[in-house]
Amino acid sequence: METRALDREQGAVGWRATRTVLVTYRTTVLLVAGYLLAAAPVLGWGRDWQFRLVDGWLASGWLAGTALMLLTARLRGRAAELLRPARVAEALVVLALATPFQSTFNSLKQVLPRFAPYAWDQRLAALDRTLHGGVEPWRLLAWATRRPELLRLLDLVYVFWFPLLVGVIVWCGWSVRLRLRRRLLAASFLAFVLVGTVGAFVWSSAGPCYYGRLVPGPDPFAELVGSLERRVDEEGMLLFAVDNQRGLWEAWQARRSLPFGGISAMPSMHVAMVVLIALAAGATGRRAGTVAWLFAVVTFAGSIALGWHYAVDGYVAGLAVWAIWAWVGRWPSIRRLPERLNDV
Repeated sequence: METRALDREQGAVGWRATRTVLVTYRTTVLLVAGYLLAAAPVLGWGRDWQFRLVDGWLASGWLAGTALMLLTARLRGRAAELLRPARVAEALVVLALATPFQSTFNSLKQVLPRFAPYAWDQRLAALDRTLHGGVEPWRLLAWATRRPELLRLLDLVYVFWFPLLVGVIVWCGWSVRLRLRRRLLAASFLAFVLVGTVGAFVWSSAGPCYYGRLVPGPDPFAELVGSLERRVDEEGMLLFAVDNQRGLWEAWQARRSLPFGGISAMPSMHVAMVVLIALAAGATGRRAGTVAWLFAVVTFAGSIALGWHYAVDGYVAGLAVWAIWAWVGRWPSIRRLPERLNDV
């Protein structure tokens, strides 16, 4: 009897904590709900929704990241703080918001070309040349792609974006920096909506690696794409970029959905998210900010050198998320929050 009573009491505490968290997250909950509702008719009211593909990947990554964080906290003697009902409820709410949101984004990215065919590649390539003195930006980075060790580094840093994304979800759910993590979470959702969805629809483009397949006439990126493919096919180098670019193109032609699939160049969500993370990291300290900005610069360089993006894709994405970050920071619901959980 006592055990049952204790279970009921703990359950009541957990529910009250979850309800409180949902109330404090009401703006973000409304944003996610609105995004899902707006996406529903585009995705055929469920026909093209890919929950199963992305949710499992994110949930598994979240569990692994949370387990590592709890182990670290236990070694420091602080595990009890993390396991309070309010802390657990907030971490689970963040995960519950992030998984359907990311699944919806991934699904929209793969169907948007049906509604907005790729039409901007030629203009974006021309704008790149104009902004860089008549030279394609990838040629300015050719010294790096000629060196196998630097090329591998760019490739690894670029693909590390995916576990980094899971890390953001874990951090936003558990960190003691209450104001900063909620600002980062809201800004991340807005970036995916405005930059990754609306921007991708307005400036629908495939990127330099697909330029020759979509734009008639001379291909200014043929030399770049050819050199990367020779590294893989003739030299046996493992380049995630080439393998992924081929897989994405095959899936797009076959209209087959992939986890984190879809082809979209302008604006670059890769650059958008690493810039957003760098802005948040800079608020925690100079050292973390320096490392994060260095990572952002290398990611931006990799987006060009690996044929994923035009340079202007990164410029627009970076400016957009800087504006989003500044705007969210002015929200009264964010500004009223204490800096840290210890201040509550």
